[in-house]
Amino acid sequence: MNDFENQPWPEPIEGFVLDLDGTVYRGDVPIESAFEALHQIRASGIPTVFMTNNSTKSRADFAAKLTRMGFTTEAEEIVNTAYATARYLVEHYERGLTAYVLGAPALCREIEEAGFVLSSHKPDIVVIGLDRELTYVKLRTAVRAILAGAHFIATNPDKLIPDGGELDPGAGTLVAAVESATRNVTTPIVIGKPESHMPLIALELLGSRPERTVAVGDQIFTDVAAAQRAGMFGVLVETGVPIHAFEDVIPDRVISSLLEIPLVHPVRP
Repeated sequence: MNDFENQPWPEPIEGFVLDLDGTVYRGDVPIESAFEALHQIRASGIPTVFMTNNSTKSRADFAAKLTRMGFTTEAEEIVNTAYATARYLVEHYERGLTAYVLGAPALCREIEEAGFVLSSHKPDIVVIGLDRELTYVKLRTAVRAILAGAHFIATNPDKLIPDGGELDPGAGTLVAAVESATRNVTTPIVIGKPESHMPLIALELLGSRPERTVAVGDQIFTDVAAAQRAGMFGVLVETGVPIHAFEDVIPDRVISSLLEIPLVHPVRP
């Protein structure tokens, strides 16, 4: 373990933002200490939002997964990159514009339901997420559209994602491929962690102040960095990937499990 200097916990804590894979569960296996902590957090009355870079499932899918594992969750308590990307498009582009989506069906649905027309013919916007059915034709379509002037949006920069005990290429690998062919034209707007788009949505859902909000994840460069960019208290939990130090990202605190979080009741108006 790296020797990080733990900072004092915010007092009072007004909200929690928790990563999912590696923090609450590993794949399809719940982390027992995490679920015990989740029930304690809920009993305390402190609101919680779950945040993940995964764009391959809907918010309802993630909520259903947590519910199956024993912690009843609503879709409104989830922020993922499919949802955040659709929100970004609504906030920055006119509804009715065309979008070419290189990604999973869940991402396509979010963007279509947000009011954009899915099309591969001269799209106004190209969105790159994780597409496990990637083909050369899809890659070529995305590159040609961006070269022709389409806006380039990336759901997240994760180049590797866990799959059981192995690692698979993540959305960031696809983004890097498209970026390498279009870098003379534009650079992608990244929605997911370590950017602050999703933490800011989480704060909006919680209604909490950033300096009184504790964000916990198992990766320094994505989870902790995103939290700190949004002004939150960024905590690294040692239940996921091995810790690697980054000179410019230092967690406010390192814990071995979510059970180490002090449950200070929020201030009620």
